[in-house]
Amino acid sequence: MQEILQEIFFLGCFAFLTNAAAYKLGFFNLPSYSRPPVELVHLLSVFGIYLGFLFILPIFLIKVIAPSSFNALMTLQFVIVVCMVVTLFLYVRTEGRRALPITLKNPESSTSRATDFIVGVFVWLVAFPWTSIVGQMGDFLLESFFNFKSYEQVAVRYLKENLQSGPQLVLALISIVLIAPIVEEFLFRGILQQYLKKFLSSKSSITLTAAIFACFHFSASQGLGNFSLIPSLFMFACFLGYTYERQGSLFASIGLHFTFNCISSLQILFFSEI
Repeated sequence: MQEILQEIFFLGCFAFLTNAAAYKLGFFNLPSYSRPPVELVHLLSVFGIYLGFLFILPIFLIKVIAPSSFNALMTLQFVIVVCMVVTLFLYVRTEGRRALPITLKNPESSTSRATDFIVGVFVWLVAFPWTSIVGQMGDFLLESFFNFKSYEQVAVRYLKENLQSGPQLVLALISIVLIAPIVEEFLFRGILQQYLKKFLSSKSSITLTAAIFACFHFSASQGLGNFSLIPSLFMFACFLGYTYERQGSLFASIGLHFTFNCISSLQILFFSEI
């Protein structure tokens, strides 16, 4: 318990320094961009593709194909994810070709896509300490009131299950570090957050999208661990939404999401007990 309190203290000091620097650089000045014409049909279509490929199709294919080994199962899941990405891309190029590409980069934003991505990478220094503080405080409360000492996140377990196979580990890392940031940012920030702006202010749409994003990551296998994981993901998603809104570019929030997943994966690979 003392270790958790010490970690919260040091994270708080780090958060003070990085947030003070970000404030001086004007990061917390939120410009106003016009809302891309995202409609309900776009929202239902892209989330229908996402949920269909990730939750419905795997159940059907696994029963029909019946993979003979764990590696075959992991490969099948990766192929499904790739097919989902291709389907989303084709949808954007056809049905949503006038409205959806604007969610990637608002024409009113004057910065380049590369600059937006780099901004997102550096925002990790601002977002990480607050995300970690919320998670550590949740762990502290769980240990204090429920004597709950540890839990294993889904991403941690997923990587560990693939550590013994080089090809499968590569596929897992591609899914977590590259595909997940692109797909999740497009769906939640690019589509959902922009659609909610039809009815809510920018700050309210950021907050509600962050709450939905966090709840999407609920896992029954984590049990009480969701008590600390979901609030920390909500905090992180608020930074994702704010970064997207500030830059008017999905490349910024993708940069932040990519950096977060990349550093977390490296920590799991090299600094966690197996």
